[in-house]
Amino acid sequence: MEGKKILIKEIDKFASKNFRNKTISEYIIYFIDGDVKISAHTEYGEQAKKDRVNTILLTNFPSTITKDDCKSIIEEITN
Repeated sequence: MEGKKILIKEIDKFASKNFRNKTISEYIIYFIDGDVKISAHTEYGEQAKKDRVNTILLTNFPSTITKDDCKSIIEEITN
């Protein structure tokens, strides 16, 4: 698990023309091992972002990680 992390960047935000104050964010989610970006995924919306992060956690990290471990694994950058 040493050196592996998930980087989430909010890259765009879309505003609805029909619904006031309704926005949806676009994210790029990287799985990084050391300095190498292993994979990158683009997701739209908060739920899709959470689902992708969970998928990366389940496939690339041991099932024994704790919530505190996740805080050090996941880095999120927003606009």
